[in-house]
Amino acid sequence: MSKHMVASDRQQVQQEMTQLFARFDSDGNGKISATELQRVFESINPNITAADIGAVMRDVDKNHDGVIDIGEFILWTQASKFNKQTLVPQLKDAAFQMEEDRLQKDTDLSIPFEHGMTLEYHGHMKQWNFQTCAELNTFGPKTPGARRNSNCATPLRRIDPALGFHTLPVNCFHVDWEARNIVTGSADHNLKLWNMYGNVLRTFSGSACEVLCVNVDWRNNQMISGQLDNSLMTWRLDESDPLEIFRVTADYFDKCSALGYGEGGVKCVEVDWRKGRAICCVSKHLLLWDITQVSTEVGKNGSKVPHTEPQQSLRGHTHTVTGVIVDWARMIATSGSMDRSLRQWDLNTGTQLRVFTDGVPQVTCIGSRRGFSTKFIATGDTSGCVKYWDLESGECLVTLAEHTAEVTTISPIENKHVASGSRDGTVRVFSLADKTCKRKIEICESSHGIVVVGLSMQPPATRSIERHGTFGGGRLSAVDSGLGVDYE
Repeated sequence: MSKHMVASDRQQVQQEMTQLFARFDSDGNGKISATELQRVFESINPNITAADIGAVMRDVDKNHDGVIDIGEFILWTQASKFNKQTLVPQLKDAAFQMEEDRLQKDTDLSIPFEHGMTLEYHGHMKQWNFQTCAELNTFGPKTPGARRNSNCATPLRRIDPALGFHTLPVNCFHVDWEARNIVTGSADHNLKLWNMYGNVLRTFSGSACEVLCVNVDWRNNQMISGQLDNSLMTWRLDESDPLEIFRVTADYFDKCSALGYGEGGVKCVEVDWRKGRAICCVSKHLLLWDITQVSTEVGKNGSKVPHTEPQQSLRGHTHTVTGVIVDWARMIATSGSMDRSLRQWDLNTGTQLRVFTDGVPQVTCIGSRRGFSTKFIATGDTSGCVKYWDLESGECLVTLAEHTAEVTTISPIENKHVASGSRDGTVRVFSLADKTCKRKIEICESSHGIVVVGLSMQPPATRSIERHGTFGGGRLSAVDSGLGVDYE
């Protein structure tokens, strides 16, 4: 055998052992400590003792500095024929097993949500890192100091004189994760546009009563809100007054022979912005509106006369409808209600297609996979459970009973994970695959009396940009459910 071949073999062995050493050096400091060596040998023999580890360290640590360096490691693995033929394969198996364990641990701990935002009933908005459960930012009516100053290159312009915080509880919000703007709706009859520095950029007034839900088309600078008086209002983000009002009257429901109209206002609204259609929950009913209509009539006080004729009125629920999701491509809606049922509807004809009652609780909120697929949905209920449903079979696939109070808001389903907020003051992230709770966030140190009314999870593909306090500009939109949950 030539000297060249021997040198080449030695170099290959050294390279192999260096790579093996790097796998065991978990902290990357160029040394293998007794703890790191113990992890290696526990992968080979779970019953190994501390005395055994100590004996190996004394044998391998030639310079007695308490650690094994790369030179000592190579000498150890190549010291004898036995080591080469027996020890090295065992160390390679240990490295493989450790890598498998690490990947499994990462899989168990990882969730598809990195950042999210919560809305509390008294108005605080908090931004979170859901990987670490760390609070990143908070602002709202009790934010310390006046307002946080933006560090934008261009100073914020005072668009509107009414730039204070809401004066009454906040019911809903919608987040634009790309431009980092937020719209909130409140019991003080107003909506407000914020940036994520806590600056109020605009106040939208004109509602005669409490705002319960909001849905924003950020790309085209437009939004729609639902109010306690059962009305929908359309808005421009660059104007403070509403554009159009949509509200059915009691006479309309009398004409339709509907009962129980009017309690509780508009619970949620879903919108097909491209075709100008919106569906909302009002008491026991679902109303489908053409929101492209323009009113030419003016009332006595100078305001526009509301549109009063919806395209469809969907009737069948016997108690308050609390949530709806829509497959706009197929024109199929799925609704959940306090009457312990889930129902599917044909929006073209206004007919009820299917009713699910087996095992259905009092539904408080509803969410689907991104893209508004209605085959699989998740629901929250009054008992604190999150349930995952297959609507083709009507079967409840998963029940997660972790919350200790009513679930108030639920996120879209992302990679078999879903997040939920509750009256117990916590947000939890669940894996629907292994039926476990992956994250639990206490919204404040004492969650007693804290109600999470809104939850927005940043879509995984969203790239946050460094400009704040702006809107428009051709960004992709994120569509929001009436309960303040973001959808892509």
